[in-house]
Amino acid sequence: AIAAADAAGEPVAARLNRRLDELAAARRVPLPTLASDVHVTPDVNGNRSPLADPAMRAGVVGVGLASGEDELAIVYLAAVQSLAYQTRQIVEAMQAAGHPTIGCVFVCGGLSKNPLYVSSHADALRLPLHIPTNDEAVLLGAAVLAATAGGAHASVSEAAAAMTSVGRTVRPAEEGEVAAYHARN
Repeated sequence: AIAAADAAGEPVAARLNRRLDELAAARRVPLPTLASDVHVTPDVNGNRSPLADPAMRAGVVGVGLASGEDELAIVYLAAVQSLAYQTRQIVEAMQAAGHPTIGCVFVCGGLSKNPLYVSSHADALRLPLHIPTNDEAVLLGAAVLAATAGGAHASVSEAAAAMTSVGRTVRPAEEGEVAAYHARN
């Protein structure tokens, strides 16, 4: 998959995302459920939040001896889902500690450009994810701070309201097989 993506001049994630779409269509199942038998813990260098356990290590369970692109795509899906479930674990820990309920999540950066990553997080968190209009949200954040420091806006909140906007929103699956799948995991 990696060599094929390189040869085609496309990102590996885009190729694997496309292959997952094809597998889900061929099997006539919702895409997220393709990883129902594969489980990944992504803690290669320990867990930072919410467990704060530096000794945790990554693991992959449920893989067989096959080593083709389909198997790689499914392990990739399971890894993306595991990151989403860890994000959900962080949100749940924050709420259990008495922090206000989170009603939506704003995402930016490179992974916000990966539709599988974004939809997996929306589904696992059961929250809408907002993606900014500007692809360079980090640079825009610096501009917001500069505009405030330079006196163009009275506060960071005012500058952000004037200079930023939501480009699109990805909503979670509210019901059906995909919602049930993520509720079980």
